[in-house]
Amino acid sequence: MTSLIMSWIVLTAGVADAPAPAAMVLATKGGITVLRGEKEVPLAVMDLLQSGDTLSLKNGATMKVVVLADGHREELNAQGMAKLGVDGFESATPIKREASKLSASQLTNLRKMASSQRGGVVVIRAGNGPPAKSTGRMPLNGTTILTDRPDLSWDELPDVLGYRVEMFSAPVGKREKMLWKMDTDKTKISYPEGQPALGPDMKCRWQVIALLGGDRQATVVNSRFSTPAEGMMTQVRSLRELAASEEPAEWLLAATTLESLTVYEEAWPLFEKLAEKFPDELRYHEALVEYYQRAGQTQKAIDTLEKIKKLK
Repeated sequence: MTSLIMSWIVLTAGVADAPAPAAMVLATKGGITVLRGEKEVPLAVMDLLQSGDTLSLKNGATMKVVVLADGHREELNAQGMAKLGVDGFESATPIKREASKLSASQLTNLRKMASSQRGGVVVIRAGNGPPAKSTGRMPLNGTTILTDRPDLSWDELPDVLGYRVEMFSAPVGKREKMLWKMDTDKTKISYPEGQPALGPDMKCRWQVIALLGGDRQATVVNSRFSTPAEGMMTQVRSLRELAASEEPAEWLLAATTLESLTVYEEAWPLFEKLAEKFPDELRYHEALVEYYQRAGQTQKAIDTLEKIKKLK
């Protein structure tokens, strides 16, 4: 489940037929609560709000949101009440507004992810994955890569004779086609020079099989990725510019929009940067658990879950 969906589930717990989110919280400071019916809950970064929510800001509190209808940003920094409509907040106190920095397609993807009811919690079990010093696999499972000749890496297993790497074209609902395979004694390879580059907008699966001698073997990696569709790099470049800002709210907006495009390998370091700057912010660590899972870094995911327990 994506980190945005996690926030949505938290805020809509017990709310029947919840409408699509109208805004996402980019930054908060001080005491802010959201009133939904008779329920009042503290507001946190990355929370998804719906039209009709009423917020109570205590003295000294500030908040920044992105309004999902058109992508513009709003900042509230005065004590009082504010009610969210489809197009933004209504408040007796001044609201600072800033035009959208997202393209129409970026905003569409962000809205789709925020509105999705998909997802389920992945249970991580110690000992059910790579060793504690695992560096994991790349590309991340489910990501959209930004190259047509990706490097591949995975964890080393002890006492193996070598590895067999296999790459497949795996269109949704259609039979897979093997593109190439190779044997190696390394745990990181470049895309084979003698093989044709991957095409645009492809769905691929790759697997690594450890050769243990005789007929014995073990699957080390079974993972999927997509290649970029036309126009993807233009979107990513604009989000990189957003991520280069000195403002953490911009990092978060870039990270979540990249996540909505499934460009996980660019979103991941932004969440790590946010978690480092705001070590007590629960949501950033929750996002990182998912990325560690996608990378096969089981021990890091477990350690981060322990950190989350201490923060709650």
